[in-house]
Parts: sequence; C-alpha cells; structure tokens
Amino acid sequence: MNRMLRRLWIASWALAATAAALFGAPIERPDEAMRLYFLESNGALYEERVAARRGEMPTRPTFGESIPQDSAKIVYRLLEQDSVRAVFAVRVELADEGIDIYTFVERQSEGWYIAALRALALTGIPQMVVDSVADPSQLPIAQRQIYENCKLVISSDDQLKRYFLEHQGQIERLYQLLLQAKGGGRFRCEISLSPSDDDTAAMAEGDLLLCDLNLSTARLRDDGTAEISIGGMVDNEVGYLFVPDGEQPPRMNPSEYIYVERIVGGWYIYKTT
Repeated sequence: MNRMLRRLWIASWALAATAAALFGAPIERPDEAMRLYFLESNGALYEERVAARRGEMPTRPTFGESIPQDSAKIVYRLLEQDSVRAVFAVRVELADEGIDIYTFVERQSEGWYIAALRALALTGIPQMVVDSVADPSQLPIAQRQIYENCKLVISSDDQLKRYFLEHQGQIERLYQLLLQAKGGGRFRCEISLSPSDDDTAAMAEGDLLLCDLNLSTARLRDDGTAEISIGGMVDNEVGYLFVPDGEQPPRMNPSEYIYVERIVGGWYIYKTT
C-alpha cells in the first residue's frame, strides 16, 4: 500500500468521531451508505443519517471528505449481500497511485452503516523492493523472481485476475500436481539467491512451476480446496483458491478473509488479514 493513500485511508476511520449530529432518515440501502461515505465530500450528510458510532468506525471524517474528490477516482462493486450485511470492493486511484479497500456494511434497526474497512496490510517491504529496481531485466534469476513476486503482491485486484487468466493453464496444472502428490499435496518455491543445477534438479515439478509463476506456496486442504499463495507478510496474504463442487469459498469478514471473489469456474482470488 503506498504511503499517501495509506495516510488518507487511515485518516478516514482512525480519527475520533465528532460531537453527536442531528439524525436524519436512516440509510435504507447499503449502496447509499457507500455513496455517502466514499463519494460525498460533505461528511455531515452521512453523519446525519447514522444514529450512532458503530463498532470501530467513526461517523466522521468520512472517506469522501478525507480525499480530494476532484483528483481522485473512486469506484466500488458489490461482492456479496444478504438482509443484514453487504461487502463492497472499493478501488481508489489518485495520480499514479492506487489502493483496493474492502468495506463491510451492516444493517441494524436504524438502517445501514459502514462497519469496517480493510486492505492488504504490511505491503511496505514489497513496495520498497519494487521501487528500488530500475531495470528488472538486469537482475539475476532468483532476484528477478523475488522482484516479480513482490510486484504481484502489491498488484490491484484487476491485475491479479488478469494474471490468473493469462496463466490459467499453468495454475490448473499446479492444482493437478497437488491432487497427485503423496503425503498431502504441498509445494513451495525456494530457489536460493545463487541456485545450482543440483538445486533445481532436486525440486519437484510443482515447486518449479510455482517459481516459474512467481508464486510462493501451494497446498491442498482436507476438503479438496487448493490454496495457492502469491505472498504477503505474516498473515496478510494474497493468492488464489480452487473450490471444488460441493464446497463453499471462505466467508468474508474483517478479521480473516477480507476479500474473496470468483474469477472463473471454481477459481477465486483472496486476501487475508
């Protein structure tokens, strides 16, 4: 996550709420809460219609009043919705920077309100790696793989979906290798900074395929779901999931899977926190 947008994002929810407002009509739809919170520069219009501060989110300042609306591009799409909760993916672009934010909107008797915002955290190191390389083509093979992996970690949702579709055949081959592996399918890309022929010869096909794809790990869960991790820091991870017929993808929530979206067939993109 870049520094400027990180500051703006943190400012939109971490500051204390202002004094209680005169409450207006409850917000009747989750998309209306999104519009007022993200696209309206006058934060009072959201505050007036939310009866109280809810959970971790203050009613002010809203994201819309924290970011310059005339120079920012903000678009959002609905990921899932039921009678009491909706989840939206928000793309914010400012100059040549961008960030994907996942917004949890909840409903109580007073109407809909923004309950939580999340984004992939601890992206500073991958961003520094990418920013430090002027010409990736000049890097040794292992360092080039690290660079390409870091670039994927900080890629936008749309870029990650395109990457999957461009490499779908290889990724599906990786899934087949997981199914065929003995002892519980699990692969890991572990090329040393100075790999020898013996190093690469000792690696399984699945390990080598992960490295070719600039991915980190792949494992098969007991329910048949395949988790293919691109990477991340600690438990802040981005990757792809294959969910077989009869199983369900993880349910999104602010404390673990902050983003899950279908790409094609049983394949999904995910992010965790």
